[in-house]
Amino acid sequence: MKKIAFSLLSIIMLVAMALPAASIAVLAGGGDVANLTAGQENTTPLDYIVISPDNASINGGGEETQAYTAEAFDAQEKSLGNVTRDTNFTIEPEAGGSWEGCIYTSEHVGDWVVTGTHITGKTDTAILQVLETPEYPGGSFVSPDQPGANRGTETPAKSTPVLTSQTNGTPRLEVDKTVSPESICIDDQATVTLTVTGAGEPAEEHLPLDVVLIIDRSGSMSGTPLDDAKAAAKTFVGLLNSTSDRSGLVSFSYWNRTTYPWSWEARLNQNLTFDQSATNSSITSLTAFGNTAIGEGIYTANAELINYGRNQTSTIYAEVLLSDGNWNTGRNPIGAAQEAANNTIIIYTIGLGDADNTTMWNIANITGGKYYYAPNSTDLEGIYQEIAEELSNIAGTNVVVTEVLPDDVNYINGTAVPTPDSTSGQNLTWELGTIVINETETITFNVTFNYTGYQPVDVYPDTRVNYTDY
Repeated sequence: MKKIAFSLLSIIMLVAMALPAASIAVLAGGGDVANLTAGQENTTPLDYIVISPDNASINGGGEETQAYTAEAFDAQEKSLGNVTRDTNFTIEPEAGGSWEGCIYTSEHVGDWVVTGTHITGKTDTAILQVLETPEYPGGSFVSPDQPGANRGTETPAKSTPVLTSQTNGTPRLEVDKTVSPESICIDDQATVTLTVTGAGEPAEEHLPLDVVLIIDRSGSMSGTPLDDAKAAAKTFVGLLNSTSDRSGLVSFSYWNRTTYPWSWEARLNQNLTFDQSATNSSITSLTAFGNTAIGEGIYTANAELINYGRNQTSTIYAEVLLSDGNWNTGRNPIGAAQEAANNTIIIYTIGLGDADNTTMWNIANITGGKYYYAPNSTDLEGIYQEIAEELSNIAGTNVVVTEVLPDDVNYINGTAVPTPDSTSGQNLTWELGTIVINETETITFNVTFNYTGYQPVDVYPDTRVNYTDY
């Protein structure tokens, strides 16, 4: 079942594309179909995060909840996108209450500090006021002279419409849109919240994969770390479909024993092949020495996929990068990640031990992948298994959300989390990358209206949602 809730004065258009399969169209009332456009990726490292809202109030005693989001920025204050799923939210212990992900359920009355801590260690804080007495607005009067107003003295309560999906358990995207409060004055703002969720059950048959494992074989990986990495990588290979999926192997360090002077080195240990045992044999042969040329590893894997990958209209390109250190030689890995993004290659990154969390996170973020941190090499097995599962559970890639606001609705600049990737007139566009089953991306922004008096912000199913299922 698919839920879509919409404002009377706004239209949401979403297209989740780039995977060839049957097109699923769900229609509820009028509306336009959005066009998928190529994504523009961020190329600069994360410098700080901002959590929102920065100041909020809710009722105490477990009666209400407050949701938080986090957005990342680089040193030039350019948004790197929504990082809520990589941020841990906490509140002062004296506040009590409970958290479910980024949603806090209130308990004790007071002014409390909420802290968001990103996986890279970057933090931001916000104030949450928990009230003793509920504070609800009075009746919402709507003037019958206002365009689009209901002919009456009060705005009736509206229920959220429900769309019945015909995709059953097929991997897909579901959209839910709400607005709060439902009626505002001309000087007030309403907050629009849009969620895009990967839904459905894992497909029995998924699109073929061309995936290259990239393994750090620098000196710090010697011994148990590399042994555990080999075992985990072989587990990943074992979960691939030997009749439809191809695997390859790239390793990197900083010592070319065949030339002098020494130069950075990334080696294609195994080209893309259906023979998973050949990939496993190449994994077994890895030995550790030298420094950490992460960028060279990515560039080498990119070249294999770009030059020898199958037709991308029917194949997913992916890389799984493991490193336990900081990039300290060779070409910049951020540039390599951008090259991957430009060629629709998803990179999942794994940071082991003292890895450079910020760089690894940025590589994944640029390419629409995901970053995992492994404190110990014994954690690698589970992480590689999870990545293999995610690659077979993709609900949509190159997801683009476009919000179209009529002329009488005003977007409040700077209130959107994450910041739109582009704005053009009344159009706000976000590029969300890849969404897997059970993953939710949230967008919030504030609006005002041009007319005087109270304005209803009703909920109607007036938008068509088109996307290609996986």
